[in-house]
Amino acid sequence: MEFKKTTGNVALVFGASGISGWALMRECLNYPSAKTFGRVIGLSRRRLAAIADIAAVTHVYFVAYTGHGTAPENLVEVNSAIVDNALMAVNVLCPNINFVSLQTGGKGYGMVGHEWPPAPWKETLPRMPEPYASKIFYYAQHDVVTRHAAASSWKWAEIRPSFLDLVARFHIHVSLHPEDTNGRAFNVGDGGPVSWQMKWPLVCNYFGLEGVGPQEQTTGQAYCIDWLMAQKDSWPAWVAAHGLQPNAMDDVQWDILATTLATPIRIDYDLTASREIGFYETLEPGKGYILAFDRLREANFLPDGRGN
Repeated sequence: MEFKKTTGNVALVFGASGISGWALMRECLNYPSAKTFGRVIGLSRRRLAAIADIAAVTHVYFVAYTGHGTAPENLVEVNSAIVDNALMAVNVLCPNINFVSLQTGGKGYGMVGHEWPPAPWKETLPRMPEPYASKIFYYAQHDVVTRHAAASSWKWAEIRPSFLDLVARFHIHVSLHPEDTNGRAFNVGDGGPVSWQMKWPLVCNYFGLEGVGPQEQTTGQAYCIDWLMAQKDSWPAWVAAHGLQPNAMDDVQWDILATTLATPIRIDYDLTASREIGFYETLEPGKGYILAFDRLREANFLPDGRGN
């Protein structure tokens, strides 16, 4: 079959099989309209096919991540390297790039062992001092993109999401307004600050469970990853019983789950900058989780709710 070259914007998503990349692939097809991108290309660690006319790419979205569960120093090395390698490749192969969007996160605002700044967190907060800074791979990735951008004509921005559903749309919005976003970092969230005390019951209810807010006394409570790993021998039978994807449990980023549920503070972002560039979309508290769970069920990564 002869390949027909695409005119207009072409999106290239690094990390297309991850949760953020999956969302970007979906949203690029329709947001803000079905005509925004004439073609959407997804890259993952499992190659599916060669890419025809890669030179047509105009917008690059980098949401890949690797090195799960390893030491911070290793995370810095490997995750800065994959950004560096990706940009070296696209600078050679994709001469029509207009914008590069890099996804990082809130870890750059604080981490265990260093005092978290007062909330809400603004993008203008300074980096953490050493010895913490050298353990944050987001800083290293930012520096890599800055270096490449200085020698290139394309514009770029850094996206710092909270746990949300709107991040893919925000990536696209930022990349389509380079005159307002170039070289800047942006927080993005579903709306105003929401505590786990509000969200956790909604999450549990989705699975037919009863959830309560954080307890003052934590001694004796089960640690989620320890409990899951203790059940690992039963994973294959459970996956088969529910007709899920064979890798439904094995490919999960358990370290991110642990961090999400164990962070001892509220994650409150200042969203002023995102509003100033015209992004006003919001979701009601907890709605983003429900939307994500529905999509995972549709893709057979979660049970359909009819069994235990």
